Amino acid sequence: WIAYSRLMDNQFKSIFVLNVDTNEKIQISDQLADAISPVWDESGKYLYFLASTNFGLNTGWLDMSSYDRPVTRHLYFAILDANEKSPLLPKSDEEKAKEANGEKKDENGAVTVKIDPENIARRIVAVDIPDRNYTGLASGPEGTVFYMEAIPNQGTVLRKYDLKKQKSEEFLPQVNEVVVSKDRKS
Repeated sequence: WIAYSRLMDNQFKSIFVLNVDTNEKIQISDQLADAISPVWDESGKYLYFLASTNFGLNTGWLDMSSYDRPVTRHLYFAILDANEKSPLLPKSDEEKAKEANGEKKDENGAVTVKIDPENIARRIVAVDIPDRNYTGLASGPEGTVFYMEAIPNQGTVLRKYDLKKQKSEEFLPQVNEVVVSKDRKS
């Protein structure tokens, strides 16, 4: 699968995924928000992306109506498999029987991604962080994603969100660009 952001007719961008084996294309986000920067979770269960619902005044290019209209974005993730539960649901304190890990890996250790296109919009979850001027995402180890926040007069800060802890923390101050190693450890 390849994830990408595509400019739509309404001048907003939407997130799509393409299966390179079957040429199947699935639209993940709708056209009512400007969505950018898709990043896969290492488990293959989630696709993270940033989206803005106040981007509308910035779609014009010939007038000055977008001046002094700051864009804010929010961090979302799509739960790709309809049978998968949200990791942000309240946790039970009851003991559970041991379960097999839901991750499916092939003989090369690669994760198999399963995407159920039906009702995928209902499986898009907003992460509990405030809307800010987030500019991009970078992949992290399983259950984590890095996101960049542009802060006026301070530069760009790299933050890390952990799904298990449901917590965000500053990772690096004043970054320009982020490149993650293939194994997601550096």
